[in-house]
Amino acid sequence: MTEELTPQQEALFLKYLEKWRKVALSTEPINREKAESAIKKAYTLIDEPEPQVFIFDSPYAAVISLDKLEDEIGCSELYDDDMIDRLWEKLIESLTPTPSLKDKNDYQLWLQTCDIHETIRKDLNERYHQPDEPFYWIPSKFEEGTFQPDSVCSEMARLDFCISELKCDDDSEIWQNFQAIVNNCWWIASYQELCVVCDRPSILTFDEQNKLHGEDKPAIQFVDGYSVYACHGERISKFE
Repeated sequence: MTEELTPQQEALFLKYLEKWRKVALSTEPINREKAESAIKKAYTLIDEPEPQVFIFDSPYAAVISLDKLEDEIGCSELYDDDMIDRLWEKLIESLTPTPSLKDKNDYQLWLQTCDIHETIRKDLNERYHQPDEPFYWIPSKFEEGTFQPDSVCSEMARLDFCISELKCDDDSEIWQNFQAIVNNCWWIASYQELCVVCDRPSILTFDEQNKLHGEDKPAIQFVDGYSVYACHGERISKFE
């Protein structure tokens, strides 16, 4: 493999970036059947038993359901093990090194997706802040084992191009499974006993600088009505 891409390859790579940017910022509902299948397959690929998979309309719905889920599955505590991140690491380890692509990630897309999740985390923390326990927030146990597929889409573009166009060696089973996860899941909280998956937002709006922004409307909204407001990247309350 050559160290540098040819001009033709550079142009082709841009198409892969656009492909995965569309996935990252999609507001189409996930395919829940495919999501459950992909998650269960992921666990088997890291030699873990299949979990119970619970899919929610939003992170808000997932957070308020965690205690109930713990009771239902009969465990006193959720042990975060970052199952999906383990699969991601296994995928990266299986690939041939690609020095010509090491600086080709879409950094702007990564920042954009990280901002979405950080804004939601701040909103959830504010909603569930307990006045009598100032250092405790309900979402913490939800965050510990989370993986955000949209936040790896810039890296997915690089991997996809490497595998599809440069014919890099990879573990095809893991690669196919990870594509299924990224295409069919949004916010994932993976544990030994269960895996929680959240649907995509139905609304995502940005300003001209790609910062979260809604003019008198939510910048982020889910199908169950959970909404987050932002003005040029700054989270605000609905009435500010």
